[in-house]
Amino acid sequence: RLRTYESELRSAKAKLAELLGVPKTDFEIAGIDFSAAPDLLNVDFDLYETVALRNRPELFEKDLEKNISNKDAWIAVTQMFPAITPFASFSHDANSYLVRHEWFNYGLRLSWDLLSIPTLASEHSAAKKRAELDRKRRLKVTMAVLTQIRLAVIEYEQAVEKLPLTSEMESERKELVGLVERQVRDGRLHESLLLDEDQKYLSSRQLFLKTYAEVVVGKARIANSLGLDYGRDIPASPNAVALHDAAPAEAASE
Repeated sequence: RLRTYESELRSAKAKLAELLGVPKTDFEIAGIDFSAAPDLLNVDFDLYETVALRNRPELFEKDLEKNISNKDAWIAVTQMFPAITPFASFSHDANSYLVRHEWFNYGLRLSWDLLSIPTLASEHSAAKKRAELDRKRRLKVTMAVLTQIRLAVIEYEQAVEKLPLTSEMESERKELVGLVERQVRDGRLHESLLLDEDQKYLSSRQLFLKTYAEVVVGKARIANSLGLDYGRDIPASPNAVALHDAAPAEAASE
């Protein structure tokens, strides 16, 4: 089992080195102080959803796509209107009955390309349909983001609930190992019982470390679902961190 853990550690470090662009895997990963209680989150779904709708880059991308489609539709409409072009020219009139023979003409020229109107109308209709499709795609991504937040919080809360239980189990197993060890030294119990209790303690210790890691990973998943970097405190106000100006009210109305 130890060789299996060592092999998994080497594989994980190799994958991490590849992601970081580090040529070697002879680096040490900073440990975690498992004796200290982890910082717990005060879960607020309304705040989390508002922050996520303001910070997730996927939603920002969908907003840009919808804006581009709407602008394409507007451009197609404006191109249907006649074009107004200013002009100016100089002319000479040799009529002997005129007092002035030099003329300077200026004004506005109105031109209308009637043959392009059907094509522009088709482009306008297509752009409006793309905008509607982009709106539905954004709604789909919004629902996925909100679902991801819910699942991340559920997993985190489950890990938080298990943590004190596994910690208590580890402490009891550790006390039991010490009690059996004293009994073995006094010759009252066989050493095989000590080995058995020690193995149970190691299993409970492993379960506690795994649960502790689940709490840490759960916080990271919540931060990721909110569009925040891990290690940053979740803002108390939804306007504290915003990558773009996508109004959450719009998403809520959708």
